[in-house]
Amino acid sequence: MNLLPSDTTKTETQSTQTGNKYKIVLILLLVIGLAVVIGLSFTTSKDTKPNQLTRVTAPGSLTEISITDQGFMPAVVRVKPGTLLTWTNKTNQPHQIASDPHPTHAGLPNFNNDVVLEQGESLSFQFEKIGNYTFHNHLNPYGFSFKVEVAK
Repeated sequence: MNLLPSDTTKTETQSTQTGNKYKIVLILLLVIGLAVVIGLSFTTSKDTKPNQLTRVTAPGSLTEISITDQGFMPAVVRVKPGTLLTWTNKTNQPHQIASDPHPTHAGLPNFNNDVVLEQGESLSFQFEKIGNYTFHNHLNPYGFSFKVEVAK
């Protein structure tokens, strides 16, 4: 009686073990890759602080502000007199840009905005006078805020 495995059985066993090793390595690589992708997405979203960005522009230039689900991006800009500022609604919710204070909107008297911006629509205003001006979304006045600093 022969208790030793035959050569065929050894070859099949070695082939199965090699195949299992490749499967384990492949699964480990997929798990590690998935963990890296998930980790990067959490790091990116957690480290992004759009309301702390400031964009500085030259006189007479154009500055674009995005209205996002997180607020105005950037939330503060410093511009020179003559700068044209354009707000663009990047959300699927309507927004109406209004100067502070709410509800009088008297902070910038010549900024009389009754335009409700739907998704993809824009509103532009040219800042000529030096000063600090704050704005809000009139449809949600205690939500997002925005500041423009006009200086030479």
